[in-house]
Amino acid sequence: MGLWQNLVAGYDENSMQLSNVAAGGIYPLSSTTVSNQTEMLAVIVLDENGHFIRSEMISKRNDKKGIFLVSIPIPVTQESLSRARQSNAHPVFDQREYVFPGVENNRQKPTEKNTKYKALLREFAESPFSTSAVKAVWNYISDENREFSSDLPEGTKAKTIVLFKVEIPGCPETALWKSPELFKLWHSFYLGKVADESSNAIDFVTGKTMPVAQFHPKKVLSFAGNAKLISANDEKNFTFRGIYRHPKNLPKSAQTAFEKQFGLSDAVTIGYETSQKAHQYLRYLMANHGISCGDQVIVPFSIGTSGKMIPSPPVQDSDDDWNEDETETTADTIMKLGSRSGKNYAKSIRNALHGYELDRQWKAHARSAIVILEAATPGRLSVTFYREFASSEYMECIAQWHEECMWPLWHKKDKQALMYFGAPSIDRIIQAAFGWPKPGQDKAYEKIRMRARQNLIRSIFDNAPIPADYLANAISRVSNPLGITGKNGTFDRKRFSSVLATTCAIFKHETYNQEESFDMSIEPKRTDRDYLYGRLLGAADKLEQYALRKKNNDRPVTAAIRYMQTFSQRPFSAWQIIHQSLVPYKQQVRGSIADMELQAIFNQFNGDGKDFGNDSPLSGHYLIGYYHECAYIDELIRAAHEKTSVNNQQQEN
Repeated sequence: MGLWQNLVAGYDENSMQLSNVAAGGIYPLSSTTVSNQTEMLAVIVLDENGHFIRSEMISKRNDKKGIFLVSIPIPVTQESLSRARQSNAHPVFDQREYVFPGVENNRQKPTEKNTKYKALLREFAESPFSTSAVKAVWNYISDENREFSSDLPEGTKAKTIVLFKVEIPGCPETALWKSPELFKLWHSFYLGKVADESSNAIDFVTGKTMPVAQFHPKKVLSFAGNAKLISANDEKNFTFRGIYRHPKNLPKSAQTAFEKQFGLSDAVTIGYETSQKAHQYLRYLMANHGISCGDQVIVPFSIGTSGKMIPSPPVQDSDDDWNEDETETTADTIMKLGSRSGKNYAKSIRNALHGYELDRQWKAHARSAIVILEAATPGRLSVTFYREFASSEYMECIAQWHEECMWPLWHKKDKQALMYFGAPSIDRIIQAAFGWPKPGQDKAYEKIRMRARQNLIRSIFDNAPIPADYLANAISRVSNPLGITGKNGTFDRKRFSSVLATTCAIFKHETYNQEESFDMSIEPKRTDRDYLYGRLLGAADKLEQYALRKKNNDRPVTAAIRYMQTFSQRPFSAWQIIHQSLVPYKQQVRGSIADMELQAIFNQFNGDGKDFGNDSPLSGHYLIGYYHECAYIDELIRAAHEKTSVNNQQQEN
């Protein structure tokens, strides 16, 4: 099955279970949403007979004042959802200029928009699918003698959305937009209209014969409201929807006759209800499980279920990537514990795959998928990546990624530094290769990140190599540490350490299953020139840091950091400068761990000093040596402090 079939199946499987829109459920068919994101919403409260009681307002979103985003579903037609300059009205709820006649020019004379709104509302209210609340709204709107302008809350505009509440004795819920019955009845009513107005044809998604969708929903992506996955043919702007079954230069009468005999002219047709199900389920997945970046969203989901059991790919650097709700699986629990205790992520995932609880939960939903969508233009939404897997295969891809890129990494959780052994997040790799975005809206960086996210998703799930320029960029950036700055524009040691560890992880991926593969900890027997020079640089950096710390000097830039870029190009020459600058510090910490390491590393170079005197540029492998040496000295110092603490405690006892 393809993406569209899986989306339709997902809607059918979950529409009842996830019907609570307020709790993040699936939006009803034949509906869209309005919100208080940019404007207030007006609410007219009526009694059961349609008499005006009062007006209310839902204020414009302002998080600082405690006014949060409210997203409200409203019934629509396929024409009104696609309206631009056309005056196609929504039923029941719409903009003020549609709902009320003459308010714009202080006259009661109906406008074209108001006429269309009233006609559609009347048709629905007088149909067998109507409710007492809908009839009350119609009774109110059809009162030609009422001065509607006085009913509106102060501050409404022509584009202000007007909603209705109907207070009916014995009915606890007065807000029509919270009534599942309203949307169910509206969809049933509108399906009949679509059947009357549209030809029946084969739906290429389900294979069934049904009324065909003439227009398809927009507002699939909240941040790209007008972007559509399926275009509508306006016959004016040269929109192309496929291969046509008859020449488009036929006279209109001939085209109509052809379509009556053979069905619609387009080669691919999609049923109205199929289009609605697929788009509404996709909206649900993106809103609840999507990972957004600019005009791009990455959506992992379990086929045939709500998608809560499937963990996200490691895109963002946060424990929140793993679901923490009531349906949390054994895999989620083990992976989070692994993160917090410094355990092996890949091993945790593989152990979880064999857990009895996970196996029981996934027997019924054995397949998973991941899709990437991107708003290429303001009106077009594209599927740029789609893969289906067995659920165990999906998890195995993530486990393999963590294994191939495994490196000791740190991240902050609740102001606490936590270590885990696994792959850096996709966003952290992008930061290592391309840096951080500029303050404010950095559209150029967003485009880079969108492309890079897609490429790295392919690396994870297609077993493809990480693009070579990502590693080259990361090596270049980390070899110029003074260019890695924080918000104050000065060298940031924490960011530098993050970029360094991430670059080492990319190296690990590149050399995985090769003879030159590197361990995650120091390799005392490795004596190649690049690795040893990296260790020298690391020991020099630690020695100076230790000496500065003894003097309570928190200066982050050492000689090793200052000359690192030169060192990577001319190590022998640069080392003479670095070593000379260490002289005063060596006197302060003579015999320290870093001091002894410097001599031990130098002794490991060839006895004739030939490799040491080679001044040619270093490969990026020197960064592994630098990382290993820094981590090794830190570990030795930590162990020494712990031993001292134990001895002191014993003496006190």
